Amino acid sequence: MRRISQEEIFLDYSGHINFHIKKELISALRKKIDDYAGELNIKRRCSYVFEELLANTHEYYKKRALENETIHATLILADKSDVLIRISNTLLKSDTQDVISNFNTLNTGKASELRKLFQINLTRENKATTGSGLGLITVKLKTGHSYFIELTEKNETQNIFLLKTTIDLNL
Repeated sequence: MRRISQEEIFLDYSGHINFHIKKELISALRKKIDDYAGELNIKRRCSYVFEELLANTHEYYKKRALENETIHATLILADKSDVLIRISNTLLKSDTQDVISNFNTLNTGKASELRKLFQINLTRENKATTGSGLGLITVKLKTGHSYFIELTEKNETQNIFLLKTTIDLNL
């Protein structure tokens, strides 16, 4: 078992995303975390949050026919109590306002409101119009941390969307 340094990168990936790459990234993360499992009980929590965020990006790319776009995903162990997850991906400018609105709802909603939103989204017939994904709601409820989002212009029709969240390892 290794000692944790001040800041250590658990995983850093840039490239395309599909089902198989997503599985490989989760597997690589679990293997990397195994070195710390005795010191920190983080394997399931980190894997779950990372997988949900990757799945969200993957599904967005599939729905918007952006399969040729890439992502950049980084997990950083900031200290013995926090893991920072950053995922950046392409976001169509036409979706920007809805995405910002959904994350504002997630960030400002109380736990009871988010659980209600989860139930509403779960029972909707048309899953394509549910707004904030069930996984994003669950991650927010489980981590208790807000999402940080940042947009940078990529071209006339697309932005680069950066999503950050933190996992508290002392829960």
